[in-house]
Amino acid sequence: MTRVVIGAFLFIGFLAMPFEARTNSTGALAGHSGSPAENGRTCNTSGCHFGNATNSGGGSITVSGPSSYGLGQTVALSITVEQGGAQRIGFQVSVIDASNAHVGTLKIVDANNTKFASNNPAYITHANAPSGMSTRTFNVAWEAPNSPVGTVFFYITGNAANGNGASTGDNIYSTQFPMAESGTAVEAEAVPSHFAVTGAYPNPVASQAIVGVSLPQPADLRVVLMDVLGREVSVKRFSALGAGAHDLPVSVSGLAPGAYVVVVSSGTGRVASHSLLVQ
Repeated sequence: MTRVVIGAFLFIGFLAMPFEARTNSTGALAGHSGSPAENGRTCNTSGCHFGNATNSGGGSITVSGPSSYGLGQTVALSITVEQGGAQRIGFQVSVIDASNAHVGTLKIVDANNTKFASNNPAYITHANAPSGMSTRTFNVAWEAPNSPVGTVFFYITGNAANGNGASTGDNIYSTQFPMAESGTAVEAEAVPSHFAVTGAYPNPVASQAIVGVSLPQPADLRVVLMDVLGREVSVKRFSALGAGAHDLPVSVSGLAPGAYVVVVSSGTGRVASHSLLVQ
């Protein structure tokens, strides 16, 4: 299983309060997954939720699913949107190929909480948005086509609404999740030979960094930011990551400007590190 957080390929949609909650809290409009097929449109860029830059709120999108698929195979994915202090959570997802064409068939597996956006089967969104939720997991499935299409990309956007009764102040998150076709060169190259931190970007960083890691086998990871005195100033855990490359979001909001060290340890005790400059 591969888990990707903010920065890979899937879409998670939007919701609002309270007038818009009568519509968007029961599902986002189709075409806001952030994919190239819709010119990268999200709830933020379309203006229905604005005020904060995308992926700037300290929350995250986590995607768990297989790293590859077989022709005609149905695969399951789990999408979690979370942000501390959020009051409502929504999402949207779509799947495209390298030519930016929608591909395969998205399937509803939890009709109580998900549905097709605007009755368009190319998009799945939330079916409701209960109040008082700062984290929420959505389960979806996708049936691959019977003919080869190569690597596909799940585009996901998520909305963490603040419940202020307006469309301002909410945080929109966007990520992508690639899935290789079984037997392709991309799939063969997906599993690294050793555990490593491959980078941290942007560097310098102002709000959120993406820490790249490579795993030769599945593992739980603990990502720590340490200051120049060796103190742990931020700790985040990522569970059940599959073998392969991952981009992990790490918030630096609230940290004093200066130099830090990113320390990543796995459940087996192996450690890798990378320097990071906070502005």
